[in-house]
Amino acid sequence: MALEWLEQGRSVVWGQLLRLRTPVDDLRDVNFDLAQKLSDIASSLEGGRASHTSFAKNEGLSSEQTTQKRHRQLAEEWESLVKEVQTIKGFERFLLPKQYSELRDASGDRPVVVLNASQYGCDALILSSPSEPPHHVHLGDLTYENAENLREKLLKILSHQGIRNRYTERHGGPVFSEESSGEEMFRHLLGAIWKLIVEPVIGHLTSRQTHSPTANGCLRIRWCPTGPLAFLPIHAAGIYNADGTASSSLADIAVSSYMPTLTAMLNKSQETQVKKSLFKLLAVIQPNTPGVNALPGTKEELSRIRKHLPSSSINILNGSDAKITQVMSGLDECSWVHLACHGVQDASDPMESGLLLEDGRLGLSQIIHKRLPHAEFAFLSACQTATGDERRPEEAIHLAAGMLLAGYKGVIATMWSIRDDDAPFVADQVYSRILTDGKPNGAHPEVALHDAIQELRKQNGSSFSSWVPFIYMGA
Repeated sequence: MALEWLEQGRSVVWGQLLRLRTPVDDLRDVNFDLAQKLSDIASSLEGGRASHTSFAKNEGLSSEQTTQKRHRQLAEEWESLVKEVQTIKGFERFLLPKQYSELRDASGDRPVVVLNASQYGCDALILSSPSEPPHHVHLGDLTYENAENLREKLLKILSHQGIRNRYTERHGGPVFSEESSGEEMFRHLLGAIWKLIVEPVIGHLTSRQTHSPTANGCLRIRWCPTGPLAFLPIHAAGIYNADGTASSSLADIAVSSYMPTLTAMLNKSQETQVKKSLFKLLAVIQPNTPGVNALPGTKEELSRIRKHLPSSSINILNGSDAKITQVMSGLDECSWVHLACHGVQDASDPMESGLLLEDGRLGLSQIIHKRLPHAEFAFLSACQTATGDERRPEEAIHLAAGMLLAGYKGVIATMWSIRDDDAPFVADQVYSRILTDGKPNGAHPEVALHDAIQELRKQNGSSFSSWVPFIYMGA
């Protein structure tokens, strides 16, 4: 029940869009007309094509009032049709909130750890496998105030190091002394995340041996953090020494990935890989975007990508060619996409967070309206592509989640700004592991990213700000 309620109360925006995009193929076999009506209304609601001037003429309404009125009518008609479908045998739970019997399938071949923080207590709910009941791990040393404080500490660190341009102190007083270095701050933060959150979970998983190891013997864990915990680099938690080595580190014992909600992953975990004959990668490279700092490293990034792909398997939009219309068209044609450009998280309007291209911003609001049934993998080699909105922590309003909603099975993204010279290295390491002779070899991108980051750690030593921002999200 806790999992069911938690799932219903989160990501309301995505949940509504997922409802509108629910396939109706089975319904079409039973009642074609009803399925078609649902599809048509869903398209109108999602695309905003709900305005009819006749209402304004007949009732003296403004254009905005007309749109709102028509939208409400369509929504009411949609709900009426859904109830009608639910009267059909076999469709009794059509578009109803997921029950635990369905949510547990999100675990698939590895445990899913849902982290919850509230004023009543903090807990981890673990889905070990579809055949097991959920396991509960009480995080006794973590309070909601602790969780908020950890998030505030992270914001202070990013501000201190100049890799995030805002910070709001809510708890009064400095979190660190002014003498503390950015890396020392990171070390303390990651240690606190380990002790308060990760260590109890790992202790439970290892004691029960409820994990699916990778080729190198690591655990594989999907994290689904909520509230203030959604902003923390859970994957990098550990006890680190001053030189960057670790006595205990999650990155040394587990391959971590993230999921915005359990429901968002249900269909993706069951979908098959794209046929190799259909594989093509769209590479969007922006070394000199108008109005912002140059990114010379993107040229090297393209060079590294080309090492692993023949020209027939890559569509390159470089510099002045990387315009919004061309990129949107390329997303339709290619199953993989690599975006090397500036990314921004819009604090005033998170749905307008986006990627800066030659002729403007490709916003999240545009991306989520794409339906890409052949999409497989996205590499967002840009800044702040998985940052999220601090005012709406349960909504996962960021580019990585938007790419998942558009149809991508998995996304490499960043929690904050990344270094221009790190991106080519990570891209090279990832593609060398997931491509063989210019084709996908079946290796999982989350494992490839984990191994790439381990190499980056060796190269950059104690620089947490270099390797920690890279994450994998999705199935």
